[in-house]
Order: sequence, then C-alpha cells, then structure tokens
Amino acid sequence: MSLTTMERESLCIEATAGSGKTTLMIQHLHQLLVRYGVPADHCLAITFTDKAAKEMTHRLLEVLRKDPAVSHPLHVTSRLQIGTIHSFCQTILKKHALLIHQSSTYRILNDLEKKDRLHHILTHMKSQAANDPPQWLVDCLSTWSMDQFNQLLFKAYTNRESLTHWLSNGFYDLDDSVSQKNPTFQAHYDHMCHAFGTACDTFFSAITADKIADDWLDYDDILYKTYQLLSNVDWLRHQYQSQFQHIFVDEFQDTSPIQWQIVSLLCGDTDPYASKKLWVVGDRCQAIYSFRGADDQLMQMVLDTNHPALTHKKNTANYRSHPIIIDFINALFQRLFKDQGDSFLPMIPKKDTSESASIRCYLHDNITHELDRIADTIQHHQSMGMPLNDMAILVRKNMDAKRIQSFLDEHHIACQQSKGAGLCELDVIQVVICF
Repeated sequence: MSLTTMERESLCIEATAGSGKTTLMIQHLHQLLVRYGVPADHCLAITFTDKAAKEMTHRLLEVLRKDPAVSHPLHVTSRLQIGTIHSFCQTILKKHALLIHQSSTYRILNDLEKKDRLHHILTHMKSQAANDPPQWLVDCLSTWSMDQFNQLLFKAYTNRESLTHWLSNGFYDLDDSVSQKNPTFQAHYDHMCHAFGTACDTFFSAITADKIADDWLDYDDILYKTYQLLSNVDWLRHQYQSQFQHIFVDEFQDTSPIQWQIVSLLCGDTDPYASKKLWVVGDRCQAIYSFRGADDQLMQMVLDTNHPALTHKKNTANYRSHPIIIDFINALFQRLFKDQGDSFLPMIPKKDTSESASIRCYLHDNITHELDRIADTIQHHQSMGMPLNDMAILVRKNMDAKRIQSFLDEHHIACQQSKGAGLCELDVIQVVICF
C-alpha cells in the first residue's frame, strides 16, 4: 500500500498484522517533510509504547539520512513530536498546569506506588468511620466482605470516569424480567447502588485531597488533566490545533475514550475529521488493552463513520508470517468472529519464502498433560538442531507463565520469563526459551 499524494484528507487505515503500517507512516512522514516542505514541528505521531516511538524515530532518521535533499536529518527528527499519548500530555500539562489550578511540580506514582497509596487512604478512611460508621458503609459491609469491598473500590477508582457516568445516569437498571420475578429486589438493588456510589464518592474525594496535599498524580490523571486543560482553555487548544497540521495515531484499536477525546480536540473543536489532518491506523483483531480502558469499539465507530472528509482504506497484505500460518489464522478467526456475529478482515499472505511451516493443535484435559507436551515438543525441536532461543511460549496469564517456568526448570530446560515494562506492560506473558 502506498500513499503518495499531498491531497488533504482524514484517513482511517484498517491494517492487519504484518502489513507494514509503520513503514507506511514513515513513508508518509518522509514525503510531508521533504517533498511537501511541512515543518517537522507541525507533525504529531502518537504511538502506543515508548519502544514503538523510538523505533519509528530511528527508522525515519535512517530514511532521512539516505535522502540527499535532507542536510540535517537529526535536527528534523528532533523537532518531530513522536511519542505515547501519556508523554505528549505530560509535556503539555507540565507547561500549562497552573491554568487549571494544578501544581506543576507534581510527581507521578507508578502502579505499585499508587496501589500502596490507595490502600493507605482507604485504611485511614475506614478507621475514621470505625466508631460511628455511616449508613452507606454499614450497607456495603452487609453485602460484601471487607476484602471484597476494598477490591471493588480499587476497581471503581481505576474505572472512575465510566463508573461515575454510569451511576449518575442510572445505567444500572435491572432487566424487566428480573424485576418482574422479584419485585422487591429492584428497590434493594437501587439502594445498594446508591450506597456503593456514596462509598465511591467518599473514597474518590479522599484520594483527591491526598493528591493535593502531597502533590501527586497517576498516569490516568495526566490524560484527564490534559483533557480538562484543552477543553477549558480556548486559546491553548487553538494554539495546538494550529500547530499540528498532521496527526497520526498508531494502534488505534487500543485507544481509550479519554485518549480519543484529547486527539479529537487537537483536530478541531467539534469535528475531528473536518480539518483533514487525522490519520488513525489499527486492527480490531489486535486489541488487547481493554483492561487499561482501551475500547476497540472506537475503531469500529471510525470505520462505520460516513464523513465527506474521512477516507477509509484497508491494508491487508502480510509480509511477516509464513502463508501457511496466515491461512490457518484466517480460517480460525473467520469462524470465531462469525460465532460472535462479527466480521473478520482476512490477511493476504505476501511473504515469499521456500521455508516450511506447520501448525499442530493439541487439546489436553489437565495441566500435567499439557506441561508434558510442552517439554516434549521443546526437546524434540532441540534434538532436530533448533536452538532454544528460537522457541517461545505465549500464555494468557502471569500465573501460567510461572507454572511453565517452574516445570521447565525441574526438567533442566533453560528459560527466562520476559514481559513488557513500564506504563504499557503487557498482561500477556512470553516465556522465551534461551541458552
């Protein structure tokens, strides 16, 4: 897929795995900067991870270095805004925090620090209510254990924006069939939702007070505060709208609602497409971050949007994987998506290779048989001359990875457990077989 014109349009590219979307974005950035003379600081590229941002910057720098028309490639890339949405918002908030009465000297707590802080706040909140507990606390603890109540409040804080909207708009109404079967349950359910809503309000207020007192924020706050800043300070929003004439969003399927709202404000006050500056690239099949607030329905919403300034394109060629693997994935996912009443965008295998490939599927009724199969398969491939560091095991949960690693250690099969680090840490654990 190649886009070689300067015709302005908002663009939604549905790009399947291995289709070269990073190459496509680099190609377009190169053309904007060199062929059409767009100033580097007028381009914003939002990636999902710091690693992806570094890779894109490095690859673009290599392309610019090979172009005789570019005399100072490093200077060009240094002026480009390529990074995660959090790093971009952090830059804005640090500069303009005082405009929304937010301290600019705040520190950001990582996930572990935040968890410890929330636990301390909740413990203090409950200790204050111990002698004369409010009715909402009595009601909550009559329904849930203390541990369950704590976990609910922690999850509520993580999803505070959607939960607050959900409670304030009464989206917790029961299905009519449930109400008809047990008419008194509706009143009890409403009462408990109100009690839990009050508990959340109290907990959230205590957290807000602690943030102000000790000058800290979490990563979600960076997004919410930036949105508050852009939506309320008109001159600042218009300044950034004027500056960024080309906005790229990679891995759009893992974008959260608040991230989309920020991007939308950067594009225009009311219509993100009319300015013809937005590029979004993604694939709903690769959405894995719903646990962090990402919503792949945003991708579907843009795909379904009919707007005169928005163009849809598909990039389905796969240059990465063996055709046998691609054909298998296409057949499997078409069936899975059909069972869910959804449509699947099949990949077109384009990798030219003479190497062989095979797929085997084993179903086991207990974990012992599965672990034995894994060890036997590794040892078989090793006996055929395959080095251990060319093998990998992908699992769904951290606990599964630890179990497999322990089993392989017992069988003297060297391995290491690796996972993403930092803000965008994967919940999918990869056990990489190594020397």
